[in-house]
Formats: sequence, C-alpha cells, structure tokens
Amino acid sequence: MKKLIAAIKLIRPVNGLVAALSVVPAASIACGELTFPWRESGLIFFLVSFGYAINDIFDLRADLINRPKRAIPSGVLSVKNAWVVAVFFLIAGKVFLFGANPICALYYLSVASALYLYAAAISSWLIVGNVLVAVLCASVFYLGALGCEVEGKAVELLILSAILTFLYHLGREIVKDIEDMSGDKAIKRSTVPLKWGPNRARVAAIALFGVLIATSYSGYWVLELSRSYLVAISVGVNLPLALIFIIYMRKGAEEGAGQTSMALKVIMLPALMALLLAGVN
Repeated sequence: MKKLIAAIKLIRPVNGLVAALSVVPAASIACGELTFPWRESGLIFFLVSFGYAINDIFDLRADLINRPKRAIPSGVLSVKNAWVVAVFFLIAGKVFLFGANPICALYYLSVASALYLYAAAISSWLIVGNVLVAVLCASVFYLGALGCEVEGKAVELLILSAILTFLYHLGREIVKDIEDMSGDKAIKRSTVPLKWGPNRARVAAIALFGVLIATSYSGYWVLELSRSYLVAISVGVNLPLALIFIIYMRKGAEEGAGQTSMALKVIMLPALMALLLAGVN
C-alpha cells in the first residue's frame, strides 16, 4: 500500500488533472462552444503522468537535496519501480489513440520523446529546458483544436492562448529553478539562476509575467473579446499575479521562490476559466 501511494504521488495526479482540463478551453475555442474532448484530455493526463515519473528518475541526485521526501529519494520507490510506473502510463495512454486522428498519434510520440529528452539531458541546458517545457504546455492548444475545423477569430484566439500559456510556464519554470538552486548546483546543472544569479532570474520571471499581463489586455482589445473574459483575467489572474510578485519582491529570491511557485500554480485554474470564457462568448 505504501508503494502504491508513492506511485500515485510520483505522477502528481492533481497536476495531471489540471493539464487535462487545459484541453477544454482549447477545444471550446476551436469549436466555438463548450466542448469536453475526452480523448485529448486523456492523452494529456497520461503524457503528464509519464513526464513526472521520468523526470523524477533522472532528477534523483538533485531531489536528494531539493525534495528528499519524494517517492524515489525517500526510498519508498526504487528507480526500477519508477521506470515501471513511467512505462505503464506511457503505454496506457495509447488507449486513447484508437480511432483518433493520426496527428494525435504523432503528437503523443513527439511529446513523449521530448519529455524523455528533457529529463535525460535538456533540463540542464540553461534556458533551453525552460523554453521546451513552456512550448510543450502551450502545444495543448494545438491538440485541442484537432477535433474541429478552426477558422477566423478562433485561430487568433488559439494563438493568443498559446502565447499566454507559454509566457506563464516559462516564467514559472524560472521561479522553480530558483527554488531548486541547491540541488542543481550540487549536480552542476546549468540553470538561469545559477548562471545569472537568483535576483536577476527573479527579475526575468517578473518581466515575463509583466509581458503576459500586457498581452492578455492587448488580446482583449485587438480580438474584441467578451467582458466576461476581461473580468476573469483581471480579477482571477492579473491582480493575483501582481500581488504574488509584490510579496515575492519583499523576500529573498531563494527564500520566497517555493511559495511563489505554489501560488502561481493556483492561478492556473482561473486562467483556464478566463480563456474558456473568451472562447464560448
């Protein structure tokens, strides 16, 4: 039972569920109405589960310092156990490919390969790893659009959503790297805060979120989006973002990184809701 619980924690099911839900606004924007793409959501959940498991396998040395209570560094799961979990979710996810658009299969293979390469090597390539994670997260809006014939304003809104998602995840990845500096330094990983220093890395993250806020309002005006989107993005996303970083600036860059990263994660759901409102109104 202890190993089963550890295996569940290894795949971060809550994070996987949120990732799966992110396909809903993507599909709804593409189709012009509220849509739940169960197939694409299932693919994303299993891909994300595989990604977390494989990342923890390759991150073991760093996690012994950064996150010793996780399933593998704590000793509850062996690396072999973790490989079994990772391969299981990778194979199980293929169930959702039966009867799917062939492009879905190509997407699944490409993202799974990218997640493996990220965990095995690319995560140590300075900002390249951060950019890859952000691109993969933004690509959900491409996957979600596969079920509908997209045209006109929907194309522009999907592009806007992908850009906002990219900026969000790139900024948060930098904050997470600040949080993980101790372990990353021990294994000689090249990350933005280790290369530029934590304070400059924090400024870079704040700048990215500043661009995100500006882009969210530019999109509202240029695409003439609904007022419900404006209210949701302002109250649910942009105002909390401003407060999060005001609080973060009052703390040390390393000291406040963990709380900031967690707070940013909470904003994902209202952000998805804002994009959903933009797509169905």
